[in-house]
Amino acid sequence: MHRVSTTALERARRNDVRTILDIDYRPVLWGLTKRGDGATRFIASDTVTAHLQGILPLFDLVIGTEEEFAIAGGSTDIMAALVAIRRITLATLVVKRGSARLRGDRRRGPALARRGRSTARASRWRC
Repeated sequence: MHRVSTTALERARRNDVRTILDIDYRPVLWGLTKRGDGATRFIASDTVTAHLQGILPLFDLVIGTEEEFAIAGGSTDIMAALVAIRRITLATLVVKRGSARLRGDRRRGPALARRGRSTARASRWRC
């Protein structure tokens, strides 16, 4: 399945089709918790982080919660995770923060990560 998905994403990129990833990380689906434990939202995993970092460059828009960006970036510090993600993808990043509000970064390029700017300075949307 991974090979088919990757091929489809690569073809989309070659044909200027925009791609979106909603991270939707659930440890139970990766076998990191026992079956039926859908309530656990975060367990660190180098395997999951490596997988996500391998596919992130194929997307134009990446959406996730703070926990989902933590697993994708390999750090429980949200800013460190976003900096790590920004180093490997130019995608627009949207962090879902529940009732607090969404925070998005529409800037392109690694400059945001190098300067370590908070996503709070990026464009904002209210839910």
